[in-house]
Amino acid sequence: GKETVVLPEPVDVRQYGVGDPLVRLGIRLTKESAAGPSLEAVAQVKAPVARLDSGFGTGEWDYGAGLALSKRIGGAVLFADASYWMLGDLPELELKDPWVYSVSLGLPFSRGRSSLLVSYFGMSRVIEGAAPASSLGLGLSLKVGTGSSLMLNAGFGLSESSPDLALSLGWAIGL
Repeated sequence: GKETVVLPEPVDVRQYGVGDPLVRLGIRLTKESAAGPSLEAVAQVKAPVARLDSGFGTGEWDYGAGLALSKRIGGAVLFADASYWMLGDLPELELKDPWVYSVSLGLPFSRGRSSLLVSYFGMSRVIEGAAPASSLGLGLSLKVGTGSSLMLNAGFGLSESSPDLALSLGWAIGL
């Protein structure tokens, strides 16, 4: 006999919202030299501002710590960082604490007042059975004073657990 197979309809989910803000503090351990990169110890905290029911946060504080490297290569700057994150759990789902990493290439222009940033971001598995998040990024940084810059970044998801498009705005202050 013949068996009828029912195929599910594709679902297009469109969800927009604002996620939790991230504050990052870095302390330079070594300055860049001809032989080696600049090394920075990094501490990060993500405040639970987004509502849990929005899908853009856990409603819990998240903390991370790690190392960041930077090295000039010709006119470009190579960045790499890795951090371990302690995530707050969802009410009915325990999240694994992930390693988060990125590699970026900064290309300065406009006499160094601006730069284009191309990056790759990834993390280890957070939810059992779900692909880890990963994305490609394209950003723009503009100096807005001595030691201060504004950044706009667009991330394009490469895995099912990453948003198709994520926009972020940042403000860096050098002390």
